[in-house]
Formats: sequence, C-alpha cells, structure tokens
Amino acid sequence: DATGYEAFDLIGGELAERLASGRETAPEVVARVLAKWRRFWGQLPRQMLSRDEQLGLFAEVWFLSVWLVPGAGVAQAVIRWRGPFGSRHDFEWAGRSVEVKATTSARGRIHRINGLDQLAPPENGSLLFFSLRLHEEAGAANTLPSVIAVCQAQLQSDADSMNRFENALA
Repeated sequence: DATGYEAFDLIGGELAERLASGRETAPEVVARVLAKWRRFWGQLPRQMLSRDEQLGLFAEVWFLSVWLVPGAGVAQAVIRWRGPFGSRHDFEWAGRSVEVKATTSARGRIHRINGLDQLAPPENGSLLFFSLRLHEEAGAANTLPSVIAVCQAQLQSDADSMNRFENALA
C-alpha cells in the first residue's frame, strides 16, 4: 500500500540509524523503536500541552536529569518518576516523595498547588518540595526539547529505563 511508504521509511530509517550506532543489540533496537511508534499511533489525539503543563514537564525532567539520576542512578530515577501516571506527588519512593514546581514569576517563587492533597506527605515518610524558577528567553539553551534530549542521553545505556522514560513522556 503506497500510502504507508512514508511511515515505513521513517521507521526503517530510525531502525537503521540505531543499529548503525552499535550501542544496542538488534532485538533491543527493534523492540524499542516499534514500542515507541505503537505508543505514538495507539494514543487518542489530544491537544498540545498548555504553557503551564510544559513548564511543569520541564521542571520534572530537569529534576530527574540534574538531581535524581546522579543521586539514585538511572534505573531508580526513572522508576521514581510517578507524576505522569497520576500519582499524588511527582516523584515517589519508600519513605519520601518530591513535589516539583516551576514558576516564571518575577515576584518570587509563586506556585500553583493543584489541591491540598498535593501538599500532604506520604503515609510513611516525608514530602520534599523542589522549586525551579525559570526565565523565558527566545535564544535560551535550555528548552523543553533540549532537557528531554539530555535526559535521554543519560538513559541511553539502559534500554528499560529509556522505555519507561518515553512511556512517561507519552
């Protein structure tokens, strides 16, 4: 069917590029690439993230990449990211939760709380609050796509963690 040639070329090109890198085995490459495209085509169409949602995602991926991966390791860091799956707090593990917030307010660290439950500590532990103050600039080096790319580079050596991360992004 000629209507599928473009999609097939895109998937085939990605498979060839990843196989040529030699960082993963052929079965790992095929499984990851096909899983990614299944997620893409299997989702219901939805609107683009709002500005606030983009800021929140930026802050969560920043926290994951800059704070959690170096401290907990790749696998544990991604497992602890629970916000995209509807958890009360953005990051959760035994005895601790972290709520991540971002703001662009020039008047200080002013954040929107999405309900009192968001500020309640976990049943058996403590709640930490991570605040990231952002300044928007047209030529900024740190953008949402660039922060995601940095995190993906950190996860490159662990196919399971990369798959979890991409599922969370989706």
